[in-house]
Amino acid sequence: MINPAVVEEMDVATVTKDTGSQLDRMVKQQLTIWICATAGSIVFLKNNPDFGHYHYNRGSADMSYIFAGIAFFCAAAMFFMTYQASESKEKKSIAFALASICTVLGITDTFILPGRMSIVLKGFNGQPVDVANWLEQLLMTPILIEIIAEYTKTRRVGTESQLYNSMVYIFGFLSTITKNPFSAGFAWISVSAYGVWVPLVEKMHLVGASGETGATMSRSAIWWSKILCYMGNHGVAIVWGLQRFHTISYETGELWCQILQMVAKIAFGSVVLMGLKDEKQKAL
Repeated sequence: MINPAVVEEMDVATVTKDTGSQLDRMVKQQLTIWICATAGSIVFLKNNPDFGHYHYNRGSADMSYIFAGIAFFCAAAMFFMTYQASESKEKKSIAFALASICTVLGITDTFILPGRMSIVLKGFNGQPVDVANWLEQLLMTPILIEIIAEYTKTRRVGTESQLYNSMVYIFGFLSTITKNPFSAGFAWISVSAYGVWVPLVEKMHLVGASGETGATMSRSAIWWSKILCYMGNHGVAIVWGLQRFHTISYETGELWCQILQMVAKIAFGSVVLMGLKDEKQKAL
């Protein structure tokens, strides 16, 4: 059990009366940016088709995208039905956020990537780098962090972790499309930012599970959500490193990335929604 004084000293709990409103604003903001960036990329490719046709034998990678895309669409439908059925404003906000994330991933994996509707660059290791794939991770992961901050009531740490999350993806992307020594430098910055981001996410779950911040999930549900969050995000980071140094094939890496994305979004989201209570349940 965490001492209340320790929680106060960490200064991480900011419980607001407008439950879910900040999460709703972030979802709208990130979706707007994603729509504009995706539309801009498609228009750019129409005028500069060479940027969408980097020649590389992707093998079965496209089938991995389509398989994952269908799973994300199914999950989006499930989360949207939860949104419609829920009576809690907090649960509605989280369900809508999860449905939005899965819809974006479903569109990206089912249509944009297999249809070569994304700008494609040549990576550090000679493999193709789809800008759309990086864009959805850069824009959707902050929503996941905001979801964690919502149910653990640790908004201050959640806001702090957003900076390091952005650094992970931005410098990770730069390290993938540049050559040494810049590639190695960007990679170290990305890994270092990830090393700061992980303890912050751990702190959010730790304080939420302590019960001192008024978290709206049980302790066991918070720990399970943490495990799934780590499995998905750590797994993708490991696969990125293995792909970077040709330890695994491009097709294998893409397949595992999609599976781990499903863990980080679908499995994680399902546990969170099952762990949250509606207003009537809270009153019992």
